[in-house]
Amino acid sequence: MAHDANAFHQADETFHAMLADVAGYPGFWTLVQQVKVQVDRCRRLTLPSPGRMGKVIAEHEAVVQAIAAHDPDRAIRALDLHLDGLLVSIDDIRSVYPHFFSGAPDGRLPH
Repeated sequence: MAHDANAFHQADETFHAMLADVAGYPGFWTLVQQVKVQVDRCRRLTLPSPGRMGKVIAEHEAVVQAIAAHDPDRAIRALDLHLDGLLVSIDDIRSVYPHFFSGAPDGRLPH
């Protein structure tokens, strides 16, 4: 799976769905899927970046380890790091593919 983007994305979807279920929000990931088309686009575009897949897997492992250790503070920090990485990735993708983003002529989304 380490070099199979489609298998990675399927495993990533399963991970997030299980995380929502374990957190006590069954069905939440199904709802999220209805509105996350743009996030999926960014996830697909950032994945070919060297080291990206391994970095995401490591971030997921950190979340799972914190949950397994019953350490909510560490889990929150791990999730924050994971999401912060996504924000940086989106900015990178926006600069490479501005035509994929609506908003201002430079491709920046309105704030």
